[in-house]
Amino acid sequence: MFNRFKNRDLYIVFGILLALVLLTALPGNERKMRSFKSELSQFDPATVSQFFIYPKAGGERISFRKSGELWMVADATGEYNAEGSQVDQMLESISGLRALRLAAREKDAWEKFEVSDSLGIRVEVLVGEKEVADIVLGRFSYTQPSGPPNPYQQQQGTMTTYVRLNKEKEVYAVDGFLAMAFNGQLKSYRDPWVVQLAESSMQDISISGMGPEFQLIHQDSLWSVSYTHLT
Repeated sequence: MFNRFKNRDLYIVFGILLALVLLTALPGNERKMRSFKSELSQFDPATVSQFFIYPKAGGERISFRKSGELWMVADATGEYNAEGSQVDQMLESISGLRALRLAAREKDAWEKFEVSDSLGIRVEVLVGEKEVADIVLGRFSYTQPSGPPNPYQQQQGTMTTYVRLNKEKEVYAVDGFLAMAFNGQLKSYRDPWVVQLAESSMQDISISGMGPEFQLIHQDSLWSVSYTHLT
């Protein structure tokens, strides 16, 4: 009789375990099994038509717009040529964000990780009229490399940025120092070049001002100067 009851108990335990396995394998439970969302953004930077930066503490929005092959940057003061390579790097840095871990689930942690509306930097990205990313960039942290120093190998620490998807509550940790690229004023995104010309294409340069006018003439790989004296 003892063996019969023992076997019956084993069958009950086995049945309970089997039921748990089947329940977790049912469709609809896959999302519950995942501890957090790993992919936070996914878009091709080459297809982006415009994006916006909303600075901390309600600062003035900075707009970026693709015009042909060029990028333009604008705020309330006007629109200017943007530094294209810098814009490309900015978009590349957030085009495939993947979470390292879930840092917090609730809104009361936003200020701690600086992803609230006033403390975070919001970046909204559009392809045509479709929004493909809307991310709030928050606090940055750096962790020193672990283990004894190695004189033959440069050791690097870990850089982490805390982010939040604008319409969600969860806070995630991602790799890198993202906020640095999006924390500038409009002038930091402008193209610094006034004129870009190849020296080999220049033939004549005329200069005039308060003094005498003069002209630089390029001929036979040499430059000569010609003055025009004022009367």
